[in-house]
Amino acid sequence: MDLNALLRDIVTKNPGLSDIHFKVGRSPLLRINGVLSESAYGKASKELTMGMAKMILPAKLYETFEKGAAVDTSYAIEGFCRF
Repeated sequence: MDLNALLRDIVTKNPGLSDIHFKVGRSPLLRINGVLSESAYGKASKELTMGMAKMILPAKLYETFEKGAAVDTSYAIEGFCRF
């Protein structure tokens, strides 16, 4: 999975995007101009969601996420944007 390519695609195709929410079994939720709506990117599998989390979360926060708790974090693509 190329997380950076996915995020770049989502951002460039959705002007006004401020937040992206990933949850197993749902399409990514996008907040565009203050309105949260389901995207057309398809449902996120557990494997995809866990893989993304493992790529971007520090070990301690990943452990919390792995136990089923919600976590809030940020991620940056250098020279492009911060999430």
